Amino acid sequence: QHWSSCAHSLYINQFTKLPTTLFQLSRLRVLYLQNNFLSARLVGAVPASIGNLDAVTDLSFSANNLSYLTDTIGQCTALEQLSLYINQFTKLPTTLFQLSRLRVLYLQNNFLSGRLSESIGNLTSLTSLYFFLRLSFVHPTLRSIGSNNFSGPLPASLGDLTSLQILSAPHNNFNGTVPETLSQLRHLRSLNLNFNHFSGELPSRLFTSNWTSLMALSVHANELSGTIPSSLFSLPNLNQLVLSNNNFTGTLPSALGKLTSLVTLVLASNRFEGTLPASVFTADTLLSLIYLNNNNLSGTIPATMCGLQHLQNLALERNHLSGTIPHCLCNTSFSDLQLHHNELVGTLPELRSIFSINVAENKLTGTIPVSVWTSSTYYINVSRNALSGTLPEEHAFCGALDASYNQLTGTIPASLCGLQVPSSIRLAGNKLRGTIPECIGNLSSVEIIDLSQNNLTGAVPCSLRNLKLLRTLDFSNNNLSGVVNVSALATLNLTSCNVSLNCLTCTVDAWCHCNVRRPACVAGGPDEEPTAGASFMSVTLTVLGVGLVVVALGVLGFALFRRYRRRRAPEALFTPLDELQPAGPV
Repeated sequence: QHWSSCAHSLYINQFTKLPTTLFQLSRLRVLYLQNNFLSARLVGAVPASIGNLDAVTDLSFSANNLSYLTDTIGQCTALEQLSLYINQFTKLPTTLFQLSRLRVLYLQNNFLSGRLSESIGNLTSLTSLYFFLRLSFVHPTLRSIGSNNFSGPLPASLGDLTSLQILSAPHNNFNGTVPETLSQLRHLRSLNLNFNHFSGELPSRLFTSNWTSLMALSVHANELSGTIPSSLFSLPNLNQLVLSNNNFTGTLPSALGKLTSLVTLVLASNRFEGTLPASVFTADTLLSLIYLNNNNLSGTIPATMCGLQHLQNLALERNHLSGTIPHCLCNTSFSDLQLHHNELVGTLPELRSIFSINVAENKLTGTIPVSVWTSSTYYINVSRNALSGTLPEEHAFCGALDASYNQLTGTIPASLCGLQVPSSIRLAGNKLRGTIPECIGNLSSVEIIDLSQNNLTGAVPCSLRNLKLLRTLDFSNNNLSGVVNVSALATLNLTSCNVSLNCLTCTVDAWCHCNVRRPACVAGGPDEEPTAGASFMSVTLTVLGVGLVVVALGVLGFALFRRYRRRRAPEALFTPLDELQPAGPV
């Protein structure tokens, strides 16, 4: 073959090996060999002749099955971008760290382990360093590949990479403290250390005047502790702050309000306490996502949150918040509102165009606002409150509904059958009456139906057999009657089925917990025959009843007899033994 171009793109093919003549192209500047995954992929080692490409600036071997990177890679002295992600590499050659012109290095999703070499500080031209890659955009056959497993502390020499703009090292086993030398990276825009084992406090020296370019700081899921350093609040361009799933303590600093460029604030799953500082949530901020859930926060939700014009996602669940939900939130275009597992009281505000709302496990009263039942609402969870009223006759929400364990009354409207893509319907523990609509069989995508512990009557709809995705069915503890063909339900892929504590007759007991009946109908109703279990119980009760009557009559007779005996002379009833004489001859 004859190669003459300065750039070759051979990616997304079925190559399993490469011609040796390819590596004789002394003028070649760009070579893309990634994503040869549709067959066996490129396997084994990167050829040693790769060192002949001393003019190449952009080289990609990503998404193959390569396991060894040859030392001759160090001879590619013009190399500026090297992509090695999604392979089987287990170690890096030391010559790699001699590539002084290298600007971008992709090492994600290999099997690299051990300590990261201090020699990485020699790559002084490096602007982007990646150890992990989200796999949402690659071919499905590659999504099961793991990530690297670097351990030990981050090398202090990373501070020598003064051109570095992006440092992404999540999903490894790095430990120790976050090195203070990172403060020397004056061009750093994004630092991602998620899912490691960093411990101790965040060094206050990190957040110096050098980090004026920092836009994203994320240390999610580590073992960091202490309070948030006050120096962090001086970062003028920070728009993403993610400190979740650590052991940070103290109160939420009001100085968070100084981060005027902040768009994303995620401090969830720590040990923060105290109240929500109203000064942080003001109209002049750009906050669109606030996650403060799973802490020990108390007090009320500040009304100043109503002024957050860009707010889309608010998660305050699993705290100790009290008071009411500010009704001025109706002016905010929420996408997601999570307030469950608090101590909130009062009524739900009108919320328009909301996608997901969860206010479960509070002490809310009143009715569910009509505005919640809109076409844009996908998930509604208002369970375990004290909400009253009826389900709306007309609604158009399209997802999952959980209004269980409230005080809802009325009937189940047929409009519930018009849900577009429901995944679950939970209405257990209310005071609903009437029949279960036959049209419930139209909910072809539903996986969970729980209508237990209500006052529902009538028959179990035959249309349930149409729900091929149904996994959990619970109609227990109602007043349903008629015959249930359990064998028909057996054609579904149910993992849980319970229609017990009704007045039902089941053709097959099987696995559906059907033959345990309500005491009021244990002997069978006028339109049904008692089950075998009910007949046996009836016979048992009859025998016990007769036995109790016989015993009672016996006790009564004996008592009367003794009373009669006391009223007569004792000698008329008994003769003393010493007066008995033997009978003489006749």
